[in-house]
Parts: sequence; structure tokens; C-alpha cells
Amino acid sequence: VANKWLDVLHGHGSTMADEELIDLICENKSMSKTLEEYGAQKSTAITTAKRLGEFLGEQMIKDKGLNCKYIIASRPRNAPVTERAVPVAIFSAEDSVKRYYLRKWLKEDMGDWDPRTIIDWDYYLERLGSQIQKLITIPAALQKVQNPVPRVPHPEWLNRRIRVKEDVFKQKKMTDLFVKRPLEELDVNRLHANPRSTGDLEDFGATPMSKLKPAIAAKIVSKQKRKDRDVEAAPVNAMDALPNVMPDISNDYRGWLKYQKQKWKIQRQARKRRRQLFGEKGQDATDAIGTMFRQQAELVYTSDWQILQLRETDTPGEIRAFVLIEKKVHQLKVIVPRQVFLNLKEDELPNVTVDGVKAEKVTNWTLPNGHPSKHLFKLSMPEQVYVKETEKLNMLFTHSSVEGVYETQVPLSLRALLDLGCVCTFDERQRGIPRSQHRAFDNASSI
Repeated sequence: VANKWLDVLHGHGSTMADEELIDLICENKSMSKTLEEYGAQKSTAITTAKRLGEFLGEQMIKDKGLNCKYIIASRPRNAPVTERAVPVAIFSAEDSVKRYYLRKWLKEDMGDWDPRTIIDWDYYLERLGSQIQKLITIPAALQKVQNPVPRVPHPEWLNRRIRVKEDVFKQKKMTDLFVKRPLEELDVNRLHANPRSTGDLEDFGATPMSKLKPAIAAKIVSKQKRKDRDVEAAPVNAMDALPNVMPDISNDYRGWLKYQKQKWKIQRQARKRRRQLFGEKGQDATDAIGTMFRQQAELVYTSDWQILQLRETDTPGEIRAFVLIEKKVHQLKVIVPRQVFLNLKEDELPNVTVDGVKAEKVTNWTLPNGHPSKHLFKLSMPEQVYVKETEKLNMLFTHSSVEGVYETQVPLSLRALLDLGCVCTFDERQRGIPRSQHRAFDNASSI
């Protein structure tokens, strides 16, 4: 239905008769008081009443309850809407009268006095679009449904709300990890009998991991927010999803077959993930030592990593990460790029070339002290480039077109913490892994 009426407006009512078109888009308002009582007030109805009096006579508009039917014209240009109201009755007048008053009101000789050339189609498209947003597109967006009417874009406030909801880097609030429950639902006897069953504070909330997404074609991705609705956390071991008891093949063959199919599916997914991460078995060592290292690597790279500490090293751009994997602490090297933000006065970067620097324009970022960020660029580079090319970068930062430079002094350990969060995992969509845990992960392409 929305697309039907949009087609009518975009086609300027070419498929409709004049009377039908005017009846469709005209507005009808009744004046509760006489025209004199409104004084110097301005409105589309008052303008329509005054113009009705011009060509019908003052006697027609003296009484209360005057019915004003009008359309909004596109002329005079840049005039407010209240001054562009044209009474519908003028189109039923004689041609000479119609031409005289339309030329007077529109302040322009249109030549063709067809209603389609007079109507402000952009005004009516905006009016219809606001109603479509209210009734169709905004409710659809809030239900995570793609815009059903693409010709009517979402308002900017809705786009901001959608970006906030889908922000993969948003951290969960501490209060969201706790659920208020009635006291009678708690198993008090069990708590007293086994006080250690509550687990360590460090492990709280680590098991129910939500689905992870990469930051930039990532191999390691930050733990993101869980789904808003309450769902039961998936078991750490995929085999835990199987029924506790396997049906007997002799007594319940269908149940046994259903159980086996579910198990085969889990095993197939596990094999597929191992192949993506570690390749085919023929590519690795086939002896007992090679098999042992392969099994250890599979355990490490298919588990959740809880980051305990990030420590800067003497090597520029290299961060030493201490992570907890399957109750064991591992030491990893992470390469973190330097990120600098330039707020420019124009839409183009200065003509200063620095090898190894990647520039990307970003939008909807909030700068300190409320500075506008219409032309904000993010520069990413290895730390070695940031240290080596100091002179060229200073030329860029002090260029006359640069309004401000931000985050030049952010420690790399803080940058890594912002990118990784507190819990991360290896991205199973990426093929291959570092051949050694001592090889550093590149934060620019792998984290």
C-alpha cells in the first residue's frame, strides 16, 4: 500500500484525473472563528480563507465555520508553507479568473496552469514519508526487520539507536550480570552442603559466551553483549546438548537414529572447525609428538580466552598478553597498531604521503568538548611507522586544514584492551593459525 501511494506521488499523479488527484491530496480545515478574530495569525487555513475572499467576495468568508480546502503549491519559491496554500475552488473558476489569481498568488507566470505543475510534490512526499515511518518502517526497525519501504529512509535518531543496539564493541553493564530471584527459589541446603559449587569470582559469567564477531576481518574477536532476551546459555561442550540416555537400537530404532544424527551433526561441525583452523591432518607431523602438539593447539584455539593482563614490551607495537585458557595461563604476543584521529576543516586529507599509514573516514563519533566531527579521519599504522616517520606525521598534524588531532598519546595496552575486551576467542571463520604460540598476533588484521 505504501509503495502504491509513493508511485502516485513520484509519478505526479499522471495516472489519475485532475478531480481525483485534487480530492486525494487536498487538505480540509474548518475555521472555528471568523477571519477577523484571528487577527495577524498565520496558517494555511487563514491564507486559504483570505484568498477565497479575493475571488468569491468578502461576504463568503464573514461567518464562522468556513470550510477551507486547499493544496500546497511549489511557488513562491522559498516561501513558508502558510503562504503557499492555494484554495481548491480556484481550479473550478473560469480560465481568465484562474490565470489571474494563480499568477498573483504564485508570483510567477507558470504558463501551464495544470494542477500537477503547481503542486509541491516534495512537500507531499515528506508528509507521506513521515506517516510511513510512523506506521511501517520504524516499528519494523525496532523488531529488527529490514526496511520494507526502502524509498523512505530511517530518520537519523533511529539509525543511531540501531547502531547502538548492534554495536559489537559495547560492554555489558555489571548490573546486567545479576538477576533478582525470590528467596524461596534458592536451594539453601545445597549451598550450605557444597559452598565451593558457587565457583570463583574470576569465572563468573565466563561460560555463557554470546556469539562473537570480528572487529576487522579478525582471527581473534572480543566478547560482545549477549542477546537481550533471557535464553539458557549453551553448554561449553557441544555433546552436552545430546539426551542423557541413548535409546536402545532394538526397542526404539527411530529414537536411536535421531540421537545418532544429532551426534553426527555435532561431530561434523567440530571436524569442519578443526580443518579451518589447523588444516588437513596430512599437513602436520604424523608422529606421536606432532599429534600431541596438535591436540594441545586444538584445545587452546577452540576455547575461550580470558585476558588477565596486557603488558607493553620494549619492541614498539608489541604487547604481551597473559590469558587464561582451560585453567592454564598462556603468554601470547599481540601486535597493536597505532590509531590517530584527525578532524579536518575540509573533506580531503592533506597532500602528505606517509608509507604504511591507512586512512579511513569515520562518522558519528563524539569528539571532546562537543567539537563537530563532519570530516573525521582515522589513521592506522604500525607503531614502528609512528616512531620512524615522526617528521612527516608532524607535517600532517600541523597542516592548516587540520582542526584537531586526537588519541596520539593513548597507550597501546589500553588500545588492545578496548579492542579485545576481557574475554575473546579465535575466529573460526579464518583459515589457519599462527604456527607457534610465540608468533605474534597482528592486531590490525587478526584481532
